[in-house]
Amino acid sequence: MNSNFSHNLKRHYGYLTQRMQWVIRAGTAVAVLFKIMLAASVGVTFSERSWTTLRAKFITLGGVDSLLSLTHDPTKLFTKELAVKAKLAMLLALTIW
Repeated sequence: MNSNFSHNLKRHYGYLTQRMQWVIRAGTAVAVLFKIMLAASVGVTFSERSWTTLRAKFITLGGVDSLLSLTHDPTKLFTKELAVKAKLAMLLALTIW
């Protein structure tokens, strides 16, 4: 009797373990999808804000290069000119990274 009970208990918890693994996998997939969508929307917002900043303020050619490559090169986050003239674009780029 004891072995029958333990066998059924083991089978039941084995089923629950498999089900929990699928729940965890589904949750991970939703989290990754959310992160991708967030990064894409912040990227579009960054692009629009960058062009608005470039139209409104005088920025040197080096600053323009740094601004347009912020999403690809994190070392451009330390550009002094952008920290002064493009604060919101810098904040959006920091959010992307």
